[in-house]
Amino acid sequence: MLTTEFFVSKLKEEVEYLKGTGLQGVRSLEDIQEQIGESEMFTPEVVVIRNNQVELVFVKKTQEIEFRTTYSNQLIDREYMNMVLRISQIQAALGSLIKSIIHFS
Repeated sequence: MLTTEFFVSKLKEEVEYLKGTGLQGVRSLEDIQEQIGESEMFTPEVVVIRNNQVELVFVKKTQEIEFRTTYSNQLIDREYMNMVLRISQIQAALGSLIKSIIHFS
């Protein structure tokens, strides 16, 4: 049977992977869990990554994960493209895990 602990352990793996890639602004598992547990009224989004170029947030109301960029009207360098690709590869898994944790909590 699937439990919250199962999904939290998988989320921990994904967060550790993101941190291991050297991405700046990856939130700690504790911060993510705290935001998941807070009321939607006070914390409408769960922030997974936020830095001066991008953010990856789970929107509680829509139950979807959103990838946003703040990198408009600038040249996109290779490092930025690599960061976007790493986030893109893990985005769906993170959204699914957070949705499951909310559902089973």
